Amino acid sequence: MKNRLLDSGNCASAVVHGPVRNRSGERLGRIEDLVLDLESGRIEYALLVLDCDTAVVGRRLVSVPWSALHKEGDGPAFVLEVSLRTLLAISVSAPD
Repeated sequence: MKNRLLDSGNCASAVVHGPVRNRSGERLGRIEDLVLDLESGRIEYALLVLDCDTAVVGRRLVSVPWSALHKEGDGPAFVLEVSLRTLLAISVSAPD
């Protein structure tokens, strides 16, 4: 029997820098970091770096509730039900 705790897909290193897409397959970005609730030990938010033309809009970040992300299938990508345009509208500029 395989130990789920040792499954590399359950490790933070497999989540951070993982790709994020929406259900239609549009690339939204990648997970830059995770925000924890230290009291409960749960992940509260994922900090996403958006896939956009950095020459035009710069590096853009947005935090999304962890509960809004989910996995579909065995691939590395997470799914978030929102468009890149919507995320860009609520994102903040970040240094490189």
